[in-house]
Amino acid sequence: SAGAVISRAAAAEMGVTPEEALGMTVSRLGANDDGSDRVLTVLGVFEDANFESAHMLARPIVLSHWDWFQRYAIVRVQPTADLPATLSTLEEAWTAWEPGYPFRYHFVDSDYQQFYEQEQRLGNLYTGFTILAIIIACLGLFGLASFVTTLRKKEIGVRKVMGASVPSIVVLLSREFTVLVLVACAIGFPVAWYAMSQWLAEFAYATSMGWFVFAGSGAIALGIAWMTVSWQSVRAATADPVKSLKYE
Repeated sequence: SAGAVISRAAAAEMGVTPEEALGMTVSRLGANDDGSDRVLTVLGVFEDANFESAHMLARPIVLSHWDWFQRYAIVRVQPTADLPATLSTLEEAWTAWEPGYPFRYHFVDSDYQQFYEQEQRLGNLYTGFTILAIIIACLGLFGLASFVTTLRKKEIGVRKVMGASVPSIVVLLSREFTVLVLVACAIGFPVAWYAMSQWLAEFAYATSMGWFVFAGSGAIALGIAWMTVSWQSVRAATADPVKSLKYE
């Protein structure tokens, strides 16, 4: 009851190192029964623990014990436990302990999840718009591939008569779309990096964006583009050149 453990942030707030904090005293104003300050000796220093959202730095924490003042009882429940039966048992124990106060409870994981409800909603919203944008882009690529292969139908026929293979024609038709996707990535990646940097700046604890994130996004974009135009490219490359070159 006369000791306390503090976090590293609390030691820094006191202007000392964790080693220097050991043995120092901290006061709880008016904590004694007579209204005087309770003096506590620092017995240990623990690593910072963030009990709020990642938007904020870990605040100083002082953990101690007083017998006379209890507001909450923290209970760890096994994930496999029968939750209704456990809550009923806890309510009985609480009623026997403090019959004058109603039994109210909440779950720490639910409270912590509320810190990130906005981010979760934004994530779901962005996922929906991303899927819609990919579908629209694929429809556009499919239509553009059909238009290009129709315009170059005679060229493809001439190339096949001259001995061009199907893979070479598919690569020829896909090359133009590859350049378009690469140009789009070159324009979109800096914008995405800036927007994500501005968003991550709102967090005290934020992840970093490595080059592999954009490399993976570019590879996925190229894969989707190739799959979209490959059907039209293969269809044009395997068509009978006689039908393409005949006089109409």
